[in-house]
Amino acid sequence: MKKRERIVMACSGGLHLGKKIAKAIKASYDKVKLERFPDTELRIQIPDVSGKQVYFVQSFYPEENDINDKLVEAVFAGQTARELGASKVSLIAPYLAYLREDKRFESGEAISARILAKLFKVFNWAKILKRVSPLIVLILSLLVLKISILRLSGLWQGKHFMAIIGKTC
Repeated sequence: MKKRERIVMACSGGLHLGKKIAKAIKASYDKVKLERFPDTELRIQIPDVSGKQVYFVQSFYPEENDINDKLVEAVFAGQTARELGASKVSLIAPYLAYLREDKRFESGEAISARILAKLFKVFNWAKILKRVSPLIVLILSLLVLKISILRLSGLWQGKHFMAIIGKTC
């Protein structure tokens, strides 16, 4: 059976890690092309990924781009890759926002972790890499996502956890 080509695609919040990850897994590297319309809508574009395993890298840590814009960028990129025939679509997220709310603390409050999981159905499964907070494992377990531990030595340092969320098309 022929091994499928892998490509690491850096989103706006993953430019600092994309090349390192691509080199570590011996994959090709590219960036998600991102443009902003005058009304602040986002337009994304990716290269041909037909038949490839695609790994999007996006940190949802608030920096230059808003966290919400980063979510839209990642979901649009993932769905576009699926529509273009990628064999596998994954998201590598060194920091994943909206996981504080795993239950409703006050009446009428959104359960953001559950909603985020539904948005990420374009990716469908989860793996946690490196250091993992027990709270994160609990939240993802409650969201009925597959969880496994995987170590990638030497790539990431510090106390961040690495979540990979992916879907085999």
